[in-house]
Amino acid sequence: MSYPKNIPLSSAEELVGAALSGRVLRSERVDLYAAAGRVSADDVVLGHALPPFAQAAMDGFAVRYDELAAHTSLRVVGSARAGGGFHGDAPPMSAVRVATGAPLPVGYDTIVVDEHCTRSDDRIVLAAIPNRGANVRPSGEDATRGARLVARGEHIGPAHLALLAAGGIQPVRVFAAPRVAIVGLGSELTEPGKPLTADHVYQCNNALLHALVTEAGATVQCREQWPDDPEAIGDALTRIAASADLILTAGGVSTSEFDPLPPLVAQHGHIHFWQVQIKPGHPTLFGEWRDTPLFGLPGNVASVFTMFHALVKPALRQLAGARPHLPERAPMALRGTLLKSHPRPEIQRGRWVIGDGGRAFVEPLATQQPHRLVSLKDVNALIHLPAGAHEWRSGDLVAVERL
Repeated sequence: MSYPKNIPLSSAEELVGAALSGRVLRSERVDLYAAAGRVSADDVVLGHALPPFAQAAMDGFAVRYDELAAHTSLRVVGSARAGGGFHGDAPPMSAVRVATGAPLPVGYDTIVVDEHCTRSDDRIVLAAIPNRGANVRPSGEDATRGARLVARGEHIGPAHLALLAAGGIQPVRVFAAPRVAIVGLGSELTEPGKPLTADHVYQCNNALLHALVTEAGATVQCREQWPDDPEAIGDALTRIAASADLILTAGGVSTSEFDPLPPLVAQHGHIHFWQVQIKPGHPTLFGEWRDTPLFGLPGNVASVFTMFHALVKPALRQLAGARPHLPERAPMALRGTLLKSHPRPEIQRGRWVIGDGGRAFVEPLATQQPHRLVSLKDVNALIHLPAGAHEWRSGDLVAVERL
């Protein structure tokens, strides 16, 4: 079976997007507060204006602008507060005491703030004349009835959630969070908490992927670890694929006879591509186990980290119903020098900082070997370097994805 091999990262992004097109997951209705961080499955429109009625924007007195003149004296005929309006008569040359958020009393159009008038018993005297409509929030000032609060495919952040609450939307229909199966591969790996036997190291990729998947808003359905036994791996992936929306494996994806994943995926499903022109992460595979999408990531922790951000995270967003969105990479000045001696494009781990004068810079980490784990905790940026050998000097612009 033929499939694209050793392809540019941009081609890999396109193939992932095309393969997942139309795979948007089921939707469900959830409590308003449970919708935070999810993706809206509807275009949600406002059933009433915001605010629904004219409101006082400041503490003061509601007056009629056309009755105002220098040192105008007005009789206070009542009061209004948030949640309790004034419903009495509105005779000429009168005012109503209002608190911030109170409904603007019928018959009045302007609010004089406390600082611009003096009160004696039931009368106020104006020291200054405001503009017509001053300190009033008109009905619909924020949004009119029928305005769209959240679009289908839009991530529901804090402001979106507040808008939905202000619109009285309860419950909210969202797309289901993708169910992700994480499978570590390698006969040399031991699960944390178990005795470490000779020639083994502890499995850490599953923990890294668990945190990345959770941070991306998906659900970890299971975590498993299997030695390089093709039959056992095949049985496990077939079982897992029956209920997972996406499978992530780490390890077993290179070209040696000890890497079982590529021929297994070709046998039990379909490979969309294998190997990407990028460092680290070159052996990355994307395909389907039966009908379930599968990313086969290399076993090195830096490869897992960078390729998750480059390919897996956008895929999870797409499966979750979000509008297509690739990682944002913006130019940022380099601090220090950076030498790339090989022809392959590279994603280096870095840290962006604020320098003198408030300017943002990015610094590549001194340690870039793909197996080095300790330095990964300091990464808050990925530096995307183009193909070809090149040297960048301090102040040169490089493409940076902030994490």
